Amino acid sequence: MMSVPDTLFADFDVQERLAQQRAQLPEEIAALAENQILQSPPARLVDYFVQKNTIQPPVLRRSDWQMDVQEDYAVEEEAPIQRLEIEVPFDGDEELFQARSGAPFETSLPIKIHKQSLLITLEVKPGEEHGAKAMIERTLNDIDKHLDRIRSVVMAYNEALVSQVEAEIEKRRQQLLGRKALLAALDIPLRPRPGGARPGSRKPLPALPLVPAEPQRPEPTLTPTQYEQVLEAVHGAVECLSYSPSLFAAMDEGLLRNHVLLHINAAFERDDGAEEAFRAKGPAGFELLVGGRGVFTGECLFWSHAEAYNRYLDELLASALWQEAKAVLLVFQRGKRTASVLKNVCAATESHPGYVASAINQVESGCRFVLQVSKDTSRQITLTVRIVEAPNSAVKTKPTSAPRRTRKADPAAHGQAGFDF
Repeated sequence: MMSVPDTLFADFDVQERLAQQRAQLPEEIAALAENQILQSPPARLVDYFVQKNTIQPPVLRRSDWQMDVQEDYAVEEEAPIQRLEIEVPFDGDEELFQARSGAPFETSLPIKIHKQSLLITLEVKPGEEHGAKAMIERTLNDIDKHLDRIRSVVMAYNEALVSQVEAEIEKRRQQLLGRKALLAALDIPLRPRPGGARPGSRKPLPALPLVPAEPQRPEPTLTPTQYEQVLEAVHGAVECLSYSPSLFAAMDEGLLRNHVLLHINAAFERDDGAEEAFRAKGPAGFELLVGGRGVFTGECLFWSHAEAYNRYLDELLASALWQEAKAVLLVFQRGKRTASVLKNVCAATESHPGYVASAINQVESGCRFVLQVSKDTSRQITLTVRIVEAPNSAVKTKPTSAPRRTRKADPAAHGQAGFDF
C-alpha cells in the first residue's frame, strides 16, 4: 500500500515530467539496433513507441465506490465511533496523483493508494452521520478538479506524441541510410509539382517487429508527410466535384477515378522519367508504382452493401504492394445518410480478418484503418476511407441557345507539359 506523502498533488511538476519524457524519446529510438530501424515497418515502430510513451491520466470511477464500516469504542464515549473506509477505484497512472496541478490540495482525511484504488478513511462520531457523505463528496470533487487540470496537460502531450515519434523515427532512418546513392535509390520519386494544383486503461505494449538476421535494403514507402499530401490532393479533387453537381451526378466509378487522377497528377510529378506519377488500375482504381509494386493505391466505389465493400478489402490485401503501403478509398453514396454508411464501413472493416486497428488520425466523414496481410504479418496497409455524398441523376433540360460549333484545335497553341525528371 502506498501512502500519499503529506498531501495529494504536491510532489512534482507535471509539465517538467512530460518534458523529460519527451527528451528521452530520441535516446530510446537511437538505442534500437540499425537493422531493427531499417527493416521494421515504420508504422509498427511508431505504434510501439506511441503506446510505450502514452500516459493515461487517472479517472475516478466514482460510480463503483465501496464502503467498509467499523466501530471503535473510545474510553470517554459511550456510543461507538464509526470508522468509514471508502474505496474509489480509478483508471490510469497512479503516479499522477503526486503531480502538482496549480492550487494546493488540502484535506484532513487520510488518503492512501492501493491496487488502483483511492482509500479514504473517515471517523464519524455519533450525531455526525449526515455530514459524512457531504464531506466525502467534497473531497472527491476537489480531487476531480485537480485531475481535470492534469488531464488537459497530459492529453496535449499524448496528441503530439504521434507526430514526434514519426519525425524521430524518420530522422533516425535517414541517419542510418547515410549514403546519398542509397537514399536516392530508396526515395519515392514523387514531389509536389511547382505551381501545380493544390486543394483548397492502457493496452498491453506491442512487441517490436521481428527483423531478418542479415541486413537487407529497406523497402520503399511513402513518408507520413507524402501520404498526407496525396490525400490532400485526392480530397481536393472531391471538393471540385461539388461545384459541378450536374456533371457529378452523371459520373460512374470509372469517370470519378479519371477525375481524381487528373487532379493528383496535376499536383505531383516523378523524378525517374515516368510520364505520370499515378496510373489507372482496373475499372476504378489508381496507384503509384515503384519497381513494379504499389506504394500507394486508391479506388472509387459506390456504396451498395457490406459484401461489396468486403470484396474490396480482400482485393486490396491480395494486391502486389510494398511493405507499409498506403491506400485511400472514396465511398460515394446516393440517397443514404453519410453517418449510416460510415457506421457500416467501420463495422465491416473491424469484422474483417485483416483488421488490426483504427488509426489515431481520423478524417472528416471517414476513418483510417490499419490492415494486415494474413500470409505476412510484417506487411501492413494504412487505409483511409472517406464517405462522399453524390447528387442524384441530373435533371435534363433543353438547350436555350444554338449549339456551339466545333473548333479545330490549334497545335501551336498547346504547350508540352514539362516533367523535371
